[in-house]
Amino acid sequence: MIEEQGFSAYLAAAIGAFLIVWAGMGTAVNPNAPKDVAGAAIGGAPALGVLIFGPATGASFNPARWLGPALASGTWTDAWLYILAPIVGGVASAFTYLSVMRLESPALPAQPARRGESAEPPVAV
Repeated sequence: MIEEQGFSAYLAAAIGAFLIVWAGMGTAVNPNAPKDVAGAAIGGAPALGVLIFGPATGASFNPARWLGPALASGTWTDAWLYILAPIVGGVASAFTYLSVMRLESPALPAQPARRGESAEPPVAV
């Protein structure tokens, strides 16, 4: 099934992983996000990905999810797709999310000095 689709299956798996990581970072990692929606967002992202991208890739947005059935069945067809696409999509999502958050949030305030440290920056001699 995937052999005929090639790049479109790769793109679908990468976008699915992108959405899942984005949902996780936007709800569970972001300190300003409301925590009561984290479960629904993190669970809803894979569900939406399965509905949209499932026919193209079998909805394997996680290399570990693909590895178990591949070991059990001995089927290693398109292994590169199932390993590489989710990693690329997840890393792209993390970098994109962090870039967007830096644009939206002001600079972090200076941290207070810890016990035994000076609050003044070190002076170059």
